[in-house]
Amino acid sequence: MVTARNQTVTLAKKYADLKTVQAFYASNLGKTYYSVAGTTNKRKPIYVIVAKRGGNVTVVDQSSGLSEQRIRSLIVQTKQPKKINSISLTLIKNKPYWVVSYLNSKSNLCYATLSFKTGTVKKLIENI
Repeated sequence: MVTARNQTVTLAKKYADLKTVQAFYASNLGKTYYSVAGTTNKRKPIYVIVAKRGGNVTVVDQSSGLSEQRIRSLIVQTKQPKKINSISLTLIKNKPYWVVSYLNSKSNLCYATLSFKTGTVKKLIENI
């Protein structure tokens, strides 16, 4: 993961003018994506999503959707999880989505895929 993070940051700096990094994400829903949250040299907050295979780079303005913190709040409010395991960014049909892994009140593993723009649930897998 350290290597993946370093490669993602390098690509983000080269292709998206990334200057600072606040967070790193990894997701695997059939395809693996690595992402970083940060700001450009002009202080614009962005997410940079890089496909593991092919290295395609997608830049998303943070202001065009919901933050990780907002997604975390939505999951806590709607699902009352015992624990949130991870939150990451992914691409589905070239659109950004948040993927949340959590344990429900019965300690069963659950996954929620939420729209980056609206937070609406695209897919929900519960009680694994």
